[in-house]
Amino acid sequence: TPLLTRVTTDYSESVAMAQQADIFTCSWGPPDDGISALGPLTLAQKVISGQAEKGRSGLGSLFVWAAGNGGKTFDDCALDGFVSNPNIIGRGKELEQSNGTAPPDSEGCPAILTSVVADNLGEQVSVDSRGQCSPAFYGSSAAAPVVAAGLAILLEKYPKLTRRQINHLIVHGANAEHYQKFAASDWTKNAAGLNFNRLLGFGVFSVERMLALVSSLANPAPEHLQCVKRFQIQDGSNTFGELAAQLSVKSCDVKYLEHLEVGVTLVHPRRGDIRIRLRSPAGTWVTALERRPLDTTSTGLEWNFTISHFWGEDPTGDWVIEFDDKLPSKKRGKILAVSLILHGTIQPSFSKAKQFSLDEAAAGRSSHSWLLAMLFLVLFSLVVYGGLEYLGIQRRIRRSESSWRILEEADEGEEEAREEIDMAEA
Repeated sequence: TPLLTRVTTDYSESVAMAQQADIFTCSWGPPDDGISALGPLTLAQKVISGQAEKGRSGLGSLFVWAAGNGGKTFDDCALDGFVSNPNIIGRGKELEQSNGTAPPDSEGCPAILTSVVADNLGEQVSVDSRGQCSPAFYGSSAAAPVVAAGLAILLEKYPKLTRRQINHLIVHGANAEHYQKFAASDWTKNAAGLNFNRLLGFGVFSVERMLALVSSLANPAPEHLQCVKRFQIQDGSNTFGELAAQLSVKSCDVKYLEHLEVGVTLVHPRRGDIRIRLRSPAGTWVTALERRPLDTTSTGLEWNFTISHFWGEDPTGDWVIEFDDKLPSKKRGKILAVSLILHGTIQPSFSKAKQFSLDEAAAGRSSHSWLLAMLFLVLFSLVVYGGLEYLGIQRRIRRSESSWRILEEADEGEEEAREEIDMAEA
Protein backbone atom coordinates (compact mmCIF):
# COMPACT_ATOMS: atom_id res chain seq x y z
CA THR A 1 0.00 0.00 0.00
CA PRO A 2 1.47 3.41 -0.95
CA LEU A 3 2.60 5.35 2.11
CA LEU A 4 0.55 8.50 1.51
CA THR A 5 -2.78 6.77 0.73
CA ARG A 6 -3.49 6.44 4.45
CA VAL A 7 -2.73 8.17 7.71
CA THR A 8 1.01 7.88 8.22
CA THR A 9 2.50 6.65 11.46
CA ASP A 10 6.01 6.35 12.80
CA TYR A 11 5.88 2.63 11.97
CA SER A 12 4.62 3.06 8.38
CA GLU A 13 7.26 5.71 7.67
CA SER A 14 10.03 3.53 9.08
CA VAL A 15 8.90 0.53 7.00
CA ALA A 16 8.85 2.65 3.83
CA MET A 17 12.41 3.85 4.42
CA ALA A 18 13.78 0.49 5.51
CA GLN A 19 13.73 -0.91 1.97
CA GLN A 20 16.98 -2.03 0.32
CA ALA A 21 17.35 0.91 -2.05
CA ASP A 22 20.34 2.99 -3.06
CA ILE A 23 18.36 6.22 -3.43
CA PHE A 24 15.15 7.33 -1.73
CA THR A 25 13.30 10.32 -3.20
CA CYS A 26 10.74 11.83 -0.84
CA SER A 27 8.34 14.62 -1.80
CA TRP A 28 6.29 14.67 1.37
CA GLY A 29 6.54 15.93 4.92
CA PRO A 30 4.78 18.11 7.50
CA PRO A 31 2.10 20.57 6.28
CA ASP A 32 3.46 23.72 4.62
CA ASP A 33 1.17 25.84 6.78
CA GLY A 34 3.71 28.10 8.45
CA ILE A 35 2.71 26.69 11.83
CA SER A 36 3.90 23.08 12.11
CA ALA A 37 7.22 22.00 13.59
CA LEU A 38 7.36 18.26 12.92
CA GLY A 39 9.87 15.62 11.90
CA PRO A 40 10.58 11.91 12.00
CA LEU A 41 9.67 10.15 15.22
CA THR A 42 11.78 7.55 17.01
CA LEU A 43 11.48 4.58 14.62
CA ALA A 44 11.71 6.62 11.42
CA GLN A 45 14.70 8.58 12.68
CA LYS A 46 16.46 5.36 13.68
CA VAL A 47 15.86 3.86 10.22
CA ILE A 48 17.05 7.02 8.41
CA SER A 49 20.22 7.13 10.50
CA GLY A 50 20.86 3.42 9.97
CA GLN A 51 20.33 3.62 6.22
CA ALA A 52 22.55 6.69 5.92
CA GLU A 53 25.34 4.86 7.72
CA LYS A 54 24.98 1.21 6.67
CA GLY A 55 22.79 1.21 3.57
CA ARG A 56 24.19 0.54 0.10
CA SER A 57 26.60 -2.06 1.53
CA GLY A 58 28.04 0.37 4.06
CA LEU A 59 28.47 3.32 1.66
CA GLY A 60 25.27 4.98 2.84
CA SER A 61 21.87 5.15 1.17
CA LEU A 62 20.94 8.52 -0.31
CA PHE A 63 17.81 10.37 0.80
CA VAL A 64 16.62 13.26 -1.38
CA TRP A 65 13.97 15.34 0.33
CA ALA A 66 11.88 18.17 -1.13
CA ALA A 67 12.11 21.43 0.82
CA GLY A 68 8.41 22.20 0.60
CA ASN A 69 6.14 24.79 -1.01
CA GLY A 70 5.28 26.92 2.01
CA GLY A 71 6.58 30.25 0.78
CA LYS A 72 3.11 31.81 0.62
CA THR A 73 2.48 30.95 4.27
CA PHE A 74 5.96 32.17 5.30
CA ASP A 75 6.93 28.63 6.25
CA ASP A 76 10.53 27.68 6.97
CA CYS A 77 11.91 24.21 6.22
CA ALA A 78 14.21 24.60 9.22
CA LEU A 79 11.19 23.35 11.22
CA ASP A 80 10.70 20.39 8.87
CA GLY A 81 12.63 17.67 10.66
CA PHE A 82 12.91 15.55 7.51
CA VAL A 83 14.64 18.31 5.54
CA SER A 84 16.58 19.73 8.48
CA ASN A 85 18.38 16.45 9.16
CA PRO A 86 22.12 15.71 8.79
CA ASN A 87 21.38 12.18 7.55
CA ILE A 88 19.37 13.37 4.56
CA ILE A 89 21.60 13.87 1.53
CA GLY A 90 20.76 16.38 -1.16
CA ARG A 91 17.84 17.52 0.89
CA GLY A 92 15.54 20.37 0.12
CA LYS A 93 15.92 20.68 -3.63
CA GLU A 94 14.02 23.86 -4.35
CA LEU A 95 12.50 24.34 -7.82
CA GLU A 96 13.52 27.66 -9.38
CA GLN A 97 12.92 29.39 -12.69
CA SER A 98 15.70 29.77 -15.26
CA ASN A 99 15.14 33.53 -15.57
CA GLY A 100 16.68 33.86 -12.12
CA THR A 101 13.49 34.39 -10.12
CA ALA A 102 12.14 32.17 -7.36
CA PRO A 103 8.53 30.92 -7.47
CA PRO A 104 6.37 32.57 -4.80
CA ASP A 105 5.89 29.28 -2.93
CA SER A 106 9.64 28.67 -2.56
CA GLU A 107 10.56 27.65 0.98
CA GLY A 108 14.05 28.20 2.31
CA CYS A 109 16.27 27.10 5.17
CA PRO A 110 20.00 26.60 5.86
CA ALA A 111 19.76 22.83 5.29
CA ILE A 112 19.23 23.23 1.51
CA LEU A 113 22.26 22.13 -0.49
CA THR A 114 21.23 22.77 -4.09
CA SER A 115 18.34 23.50 -6.46
CA VAL A 116 17.05 22.67 -9.93
CA VAL A 117 15.52 24.78 -12.70
CA ALA A 118 11.75 24.51 -13.03
CA ASP A 119 11.04 25.56 -16.59
CA ASN A 120 13.71 23.30 -18.07
CA LEU A 121 11.72 20.25 -16.98
CA GLY A 122 8.86 20.64 -19.43
CA GLU A 123 5.45 19.14 -18.72
CA GLN A 124 5.68 16.47 -16.03
CA VAL A 125 3.13 13.69 -15.61
CA SER A 126 3.19 11.53 -12.51
CA VAL A 127 1.01 9.26 -10.40
CA ASP A 128 -0.87 10.78 -7.48
CA SER A 129 -1.74 9.15 -4.14
CA ARG A 130 -4.92 7.65 -5.66
CA GLY A 131 -3.04 5.93 -8.46
CA GLN A 132 -4.30 8.41 -11.07
CA CYS A 133 -2.23 10.29 -13.63
CA SER A 134 -1.54 13.87 -12.62
CA PRO A 135 -0.40 16.29 -15.37
CA ALA A 136 0.38 19.01 -12.82
CA PHE A 137 3.56 17.73 -11.24
CA TYR A 138 5.57 20.75 -10.14
CA GLY A 139 7.06 22.54 -7.14
CA SER A 140 9.75 21.11 -4.91
CA SER A 141 7.96 17.74 -5.16
CA ALA A 142 9.12 17.56 -8.78
CA ALA A 143 12.59 18.83 -7.94
CA ALA A 144 13.53 15.94 -5.65
CA PRO A 145 13.09 13.19 -8.31
CA VAL A 146 15.17 15.20 -10.78
CA VAL A 147 18.04 15.30 -8.30
CA ALA A 148 17.57 11.61 -7.48
CA ALA A 149 17.87 10.80 -11.19
CA GLY A 150 21.07 12.83 -11.39
CA LEU A 151 22.51 10.97 -8.41
CA ALA A 152 21.61 7.68 -10.10
CA ILE A 153 23.68 8.74 -13.13
CA LEU A 154 26.57 9.59 -10.82
CA LEU A 155 26.37 6.21 -9.06
CA GLU A 156 26.10 4.38 -12.38
CA LYS A 157 29.58 5.59 -13.23
CA TYR A 158 31.03 5.69 -9.70
CA PRO A 159 29.12 3.14 -7.57
CA LYS A 160 31.69 3.17 -4.74
CA LEU A 161 31.17 6.80 -3.74
CA THR A 162 30.11 7.25 -0.12
CA ARG A 163 27.16 9.33 0.99
CA ARG A 164 29.46 11.99 2.43
CA GLN A 165 31.61 12.13 -0.72
CA ILE A 166 28.44 12.73 -2.71
CA ASN A 167 27.54 15.55 -0.32
CA HIS A 168 30.86 17.21 -1.14
CA LEU A 169 30.32 16.74 -4.88
CA ILE A 170 26.86 18.33 -4.62
CA VAL A 171 28.16 21.33 -2.68
CA HIS A 172 31.27 22.01 -4.78
CA GLY A 173 29.61 21.02 -8.05
CA ALA A 174 26.59 23.31 -7.59
CA ASN A 175 26.53 26.24 -10.01
CA ALA A 176 25.67 29.54 -8.33
CA GLU A 177 26.39 31.56 -11.50
CA HIS A 178 23.17 30.30 -13.10
CA TYR A 179 21.12 32.66 -10.92
CA GLN A 180 22.80 35.88 -11.98
CA LYS A 181 19.58 37.88 -11.73
CA PHE A 182 19.33 37.31 -8.00
CA ALA A 183 20.42 40.37 -6.08
CA ALA A 184 23.97 40.18 -4.79
CA SER A 185 22.58 40.70 -1.29
CA ASP A 186 20.74 37.38 -1.58
CA TRP A 187 24.04 35.52 -1.76
CA THR A 188 26.67 35.14 0.94
CA LYS A 189 30.20 33.79 0.60
CA ASN A 190 31.31 31.75 3.57
CA ALA A 191 34.88 31.64 4.87
CA ALA A 192 35.60 28.55 2.74
CA GLY A 193 34.81 30.56 -0.41
CA LEU A 194 31.44 28.93 -1.13
CA ASN A 195 28.48 31.10 -2.19
CA PHE A 196 25.13 30.14 -0.68
CA ASN A 197 21.54 31.30 -0.72
CA ARG A 198 18.79 30.37 1.73
CA LEU A 199 16.40 29.33 -1.06
CA LEU A 200 18.88 27.86 -3.53
CA GLY A 201 21.57 26.31 -1.35
CA PHE A 202 24.97 26.44 -3.06
CA GLY A 203 23.47 26.77 -6.56
CA VAL A 204 21.92 24.72 -9.34
CA PHE A 205 22.46 20.95 -9.30
CA SER A 206 24.93 19.82 -11.98
CA VAL A 207 25.76 16.18 -12.72
CA GLU A 208 28.37 17.24 -15.28
CA ARG A 209 30.29 19.33 -12.77
CA MET A 210 30.04 16.60 -10.12
CA LEU A 211 31.48 14.04 -12.54
CA ALA A 212 34.36 16.42 -13.26
CA LEU A 213 35.14 16.66 -9.55
CA VAL A 214 35.22 12.94 -8.71
CA SER A 215 38.88 12.50 -9.63
CA SER A 216 39.88 15.23 -7.16
CA LEU A 217 38.31 13.55 -4.12
CA ALA A 218 40.79 12.53 -1.43
CA ASN A 219 41.54 8.81 -1.47
CA PRO A 220 40.95 7.38 1.04
CA ALA A 221 38.18 9.68 2.20
CA PRO A 222 38.90 11.47 5.51
CA GLU A 223 37.28 9.94 8.58
CA HIS A 224 34.02 11.48 9.73
CA LEU A 225 34.36 13.21 13.11
CA GLN A 226 31.78 14.64 15.48
CA CYS A 227 32.06 17.09 18.37
CA VAL A 228 29.27 17.84 20.83
CA LYS A 229 29.25 21.10 22.80
CA ARG A 230 26.52 21.98 25.30
CA PHE A 231 25.98 25.43 26.80
CA GLN A 232 23.84 26.89 29.54
CA ILE A 233 22.72 30.42 28.76
CA GLN A 234 23.26 32.76 31.70
CA ASP A 235 20.32 35.07 32.35
CA GLY A 236 18.39 33.58 29.44
CA SER A 237 15.36 35.72 30.29
CA ASN A 238 16.97 38.79 28.70
CA THR A 239 15.14 40.49 25.88
CA PHE A 240 15.60 38.34 22.79
CA GLY A 241 16.56 41.33 20.71
CA GLU A 242 19.49 41.96 23.01
CA LEU A 243 20.51 38.35 23.65
CA ALA A 244 23.59 37.24 21.72
CA ALA A 245 25.29 34.35 23.49
CA GLN A 246 28.91 33.43 22.81
CA LEU A 247 29.60 29.72 22.29
CA SER A 248 33.26 28.74 22.49
CA VAL A 249 34.40 25.68 20.53
CA LYS A 250 37.80 24.34 21.54
CA SER A 251 39.46 20.91 21.68
CA CYS A 252 37.51 19.74 18.64
CA ASP A 253 39.30 17.73 15.94
CA VAL A 254 36.93 18.93 13.21
CA LYS A 255 38.81 21.41 11.02
CA TYR A 256 36.63 21.18 7.91
CA LEU A 257 32.98 21.56 8.85
CA GLU A 258 30.23 19.78 6.95
CA HIS A 259 26.91 19.90 8.81
CA LEU A 260 26.27 21.83 12.00
CA GLU A 261 23.40 20.87 14.30
CA VAL A 262 22.19 23.62 16.60
CA GLY A 263 20.00 22.46 19.47
CA VAL A 264 17.77 25.09 21.06
CA THR A 265 15.41 24.86 24.01
CA LEU A 266 13.33 27.96 24.79
CA VAL A 267 9.95 29.12 25.99
CA HIS A 268 8.02 31.94 24.34
CA PRO A 269 4.35 33.00 24.21
CA ARG A 270 4.42 33.33 20.39
CA ARG A 271 6.92 31.08 18.63
CA GLY A 272 6.50 32.67 15.21
CA ASP A 273 7.95 35.98 16.42
CA ILE A 274 11.40 34.47 16.95
CA ARG A 275 14.29 34.71 14.53
CA ILE A 276 17.53 32.85 15.26
CA ARG A 277 20.86 33.72 13.67
CA LEU A 278 24.30 32.20 14.06
CA ARG A 279 27.77 33.61 13.37
CA SER A 280 30.77 31.36 12.83
CA PRO A 281 34.25 32.13 14.24
CA ALA A 282 35.22 33.25 10.73
CA GLY A 283 32.42 35.84 10.67
CA THR A 284 29.83 34.15 8.41
CA TRP A 285 26.21 34.88 9.41
CA VAL A 286 23.48 32.29 8.74
CA THR A 287 19.81 32.58 9.67
CA ALA A 288 18.85 29.32 11.37
CA LEU A 289 15.15 30.26 11.62
CA GLU A 290 13.14 33.07 10.07
CA ARG A 291 10.02 34.53 11.67
CA ARG A 292 6.74 32.78 10.83
CA PRO A 293 3.89 35.28 11.32
CA LEU A 294 1.18 32.58 11.26
CA ASP A 295 2.79 30.55 14.04
CA THR A 296 1.05 31.56 17.27
CA THR A 297 2.20 28.49 19.21
CA SER A 298 2.80 29.32 22.88
CA THR A 299 4.55 26.09 23.92
CA GLY A 300 8.02 27.32 22.98
CA LEU A 301 10.53 25.27 21.02
CA GLU A 302 12.85 22.32 21.56
CA TRP A 303 14.53 21.66 18.23
CA ASN A 304 17.70 20.67 16.39
CA PHE A 305 18.46 22.87 13.37
CA THR A 306 20.70 21.45 10.66
CA ILE A 307 22.88 24.10 8.99
CA SER A 308 24.92 23.27 5.89
CA HIS A 309 25.94 26.75 4.78
CA PHE A 310 29.07 26.89 6.95
CA TRP A 311 30.41 24.05 4.77
CA GLY A 312 34.21 23.87 4.67
CA GLU A 313 34.87 26.39 7.47
CA ASP A 314 37.08 25.76 10.50
CA PRO A 315 34.68 25.72 13.49
CA THR A 316 37.35 26.36 16.12
CA GLY A 317 36.77 29.59 18.03
CA ASP A 318 33.88 31.66 19.34
CA TRP A 319 30.44 31.22 17.80
CA VAL A 320 27.64 33.72 18.43
CA ILE A 321 23.95 32.80 18.53
CA GLU A 322 21.45 35.64 18.37
CA PHE A 323 17.79 35.42 19.37
CA ASP A 324 15.67 38.18 17.89
CA ASP A 325 12.11 38.81 19.11
CA LYS A 326 9.72 40.76 16.88
CA LEU A 327 8.60 42.74 19.97
CA PRO A 328 11.77 43.06 22.06
CA SER A 329 10.27 45.69 24.35
CA LYS A 330 7.83 43.11 25.72
CA LYS A 331 10.74 41.14 27.19
CA ARG A 332 9.06 37.84 26.46
CA GLY A 333 10.49 34.33 26.57
CA LYS A 334 13.49 32.58 28.02
CA ILE A 335 16.40 30.61 26.58
CA LEU A 336 17.00 27.40 28.51
CA ALA A 337 19.82 25.65 26.66
CA VAL A 338 21.85 25.63 23.45
CA SER A 339 24.02 22.87 22.00
CA LEU A 340 26.26 22.45 18.95
CA ILE A 341 26.99 19.18 17.16
CA LEU A 342 29.74 19.62 14.60
CA HIS A 343 30.15 17.10 11.76
CA GLY A 344 33.28 17.16 9.60
CA THR A 345 36.86 16.03 9.14
CA ILE A 346 40.36 16.90 10.28
CA GLN A 347 41.62 16.80 6.68
CA PRO A 348 40.18 18.24 3.47
CA SER A 349 37.92 15.98 1.43
CA PHE A 350 39.61 16.96 -1.81
CA SER A 351 43.16 15.80 -2.53
CA LYS A 352 45.95 18.33 -2.04
CA ALA A 353 48.14 16.27 -4.37
CA LYS A 354 46.16 17.69 -7.27
CA GLN A 355 46.75 21.42 -7.03
CA PHE A 356 43.99 22.86 -9.15
CA SER A 357 41.01 25.06 -8.59
CA LEU A 358 37.78 23.28 -7.65
CA ASP A 359 35.94 25.81 -9.76
CA GLU A 360 38.00 24.82 -12.78
CA ALA A 361 37.49 21.15 -12.02
CA ALA A 362 33.75 21.69 -11.65
CA ALA A 363 33.74 23.38 -15.04
CA GLY A 364 35.39 20.28 -16.46
CA ARG A 365 38.95 21.50 -16.73
CA SER A 366 41.99 21.69 -14.48
CA SER A 367 45.28 23.53 -14.59
CA HIS A 368 46.99 20.21 -15.30
CA SER A 369 44.60 19.61 -18.18
CA TRP A 370 45.29 23.04 -19.57
CA LEU A 371 49.04 22.50 -19.20
CA LEU A 372 48.87 19.15 -20.97
CA ALA A 373 46.68 20.67 -23.65
CA MET A 374 49.15 23.50 -24.18
CA LEU A 375 52.09 21.07 -24.28
CA PHE A 376 50.23 18.92 -26.77
CA LEU A 377 49.45 21.97 -28.88
CA VAL A 378 53.09 23.08 -28.83
CA LEU A 379 54.35 19.59 -29.70
CA PHE A 380 51.75 19.26 -32.41
CA SER A 381 52.76 22.63 -33.83
CA LEU A 382 56.44 21.65 -33.77
CA VAL A 383 55.68 18.36 -35.48
CA VAL A 384 53.56 20.06 -38.11
CA TYR A 385 56.12 22.84 -38.60
CA GLY A 386 58.96 20.33 -38.74
CA GLY A 387 57.03 18.18 -41.15
CA LEU A 388 56.29 21.11 -43.41
CA GLU A 389 59.91 22.23 -43.27
CA TYR A 390 61.05 18.70 -44.12
CA LEU A 391 58.64 18.55 -47.04
CA GLY A 392 59.82 21.96 -48.18
CA ILE A 393 63.47 20.88 -47.99
CA GLN A 394 62.71 17.67 -49.86
CA ARG A 395 60.84 19.64 -52.49
CA ARG A 396 63.75 22.04 -52.89
CA ILE A 397 66.17 19.09 -53.10
CA ARG A 398 64.05 17.45 -55.78
CA ARG A 399 63.85 20.74 -57.66
CA SER A 400 67.61 21.13 -57.35
CA GLU A 401 68.20 17.58 -58.53
CA SER A 402 65.84 18.16 -61.42
CA SER A 403 67.68 21.34 -62.30
CA TRP A 404 71.03 19.54 -62.24
CA ARG A 405 69.62 16.77 -64.40
CA ILE A 406 68.32 19.33 -66.86
CA LEU A 407 71.70 21.09 -66.92
CA GLU A 408 73.54 17.78 -67.24
CA GLU A 409 71.22 16.71 -70.06
CA ALA A 410 71.74 20.09 -71.70
CA ASP A 411 75.53 19.78 -71.36
CA GLU A 412 75.42 16.25 -72.72
CA GLY A 413 73.29 17.49 -75.62
CA GLU A 414 75.75 20.27 -76.38
CA GLU A 415 78.69 17.84 -76.30
CA GLU A 416 76.89 15.44 -78.63
CA ALA A 417 76.10 18.34 -80.96
CA ARG A 418 79.75 19.43 -80.97
CA GLU A 419 80.87 15.87 -81.69
CA GLU A 420 78.44 15.66 -84.63
CA ILE A 421 79.71 19.00 -85.98
CA ASP A 422 83.33 17.89 -85.64
CA MET A 423 82.60 14.64 -87.48
CA ALA A 424 80.81 16.52 -90.23
CA GLU A 425 83.75 18.92 -90.72
CA ALA A 426 86.14 16.01 -90.82
